[in-house]
Amino acid sequence: MGQKLVNKKFRKAKDNFLRKGVLFKKSYGADIFIVIRRGQKIYICDSEDGVSWLTDLKMLDQNYPIPIRVTPKLFETCPRSKKLKLVQRRDRVADDVIVTEG
Repeated sequence: MGQKLVNKKFRKAKDNFLRKGVLFKKSYGADIFIVIRRGQKIYICDSEDGVSWLTDLKMLDQNYPIPIRVTPKLFETCPRSKKLKLVQRRDRVADDVIVTEG
């Protein structure tokens, strides 16, 4: 696949993913904070237009209940129905948080 096609597919997938984050906020009233990094570019989707509710990832480690951490390994090893329950019991939040449920 040529680099232009890869870039076009990435852009479409990124835009759709971030759009789904905004729709998640509208549908369920949940705050979201999504970060995508590809190469030197970083894209951020935040549910707040003004000051973000998430100012430092380390603040999540002090949150209760403990944030649910979702990583790619979880999707490879756990049955679909047990994914989030297993993560909630096993993992604490670190600097490399991917997704949290609020």
